[in-house]
Amino acid sequence: MVRVVSLRTVRPPPRPRERVLLTSWDVAMLSTNYIKKGLLFHKPASSALNVVDHLAAALADALADYYPVVGCFATEQHKDEHTGAVVGCSVSIDCDGQGVEMLHAVADGVAVADVIPPDADVPDVVQYFFPMGDAVEHDGHELPLFVVQVTELDDGVFVGFVCNHVLADGAAPWDFLSAWAEMRG
Repeated sequence: MVRVVSLRTVRPPPRPRERVLLTSWDVAMLSTNYIKKGLLFHKPASSALNVVDHLAAALADALADYYPVVGCFATEQHKDEHTGAVVGCSVSIDCDGQGVEMLHAVADGVAVADVIPPDADVPDVVQYFFPMGDAVEHDGHELPLFVVQVTELDDGVFVGFVCNHVLADGAAPWDFLSAWAEMRG
């Protein structure tokens, strides 16, 4: 029902590599699932491909100010100077401009009305509007920390976001999305 038609990596303008050390509270969250949020819009006047291109260009601009979003996790072991025994480890976000994955998908035969439930239950099809399934925070060592899927519906567009909870929680993901929305008018 939902098919991915393209995948691109959106990168910010180049900047020096940096590492953001996670707190012990962040490390404790590594077993939770990624945050999933979505926005539903009626189909714009321009074609969806132009919407995807516009969103990708604006995302690249926003990533310049939200650089950790493009990173991945790195774990470093700490050894005793005298014995060489491992005495601990630290986890950080390695920000080297790795980028954010953006998928363009199409949900044939699905309309906005199919996505907006008439009751409290979210329709099953919505689960396919988010990439990475049931990824957990620790997967950020191999998976991107933030992924976007733009899904064309028959009469609308659903923009699904998957964000590593350690990267942002509470209002922080919405702050980033607001900054992204303000890019390129």
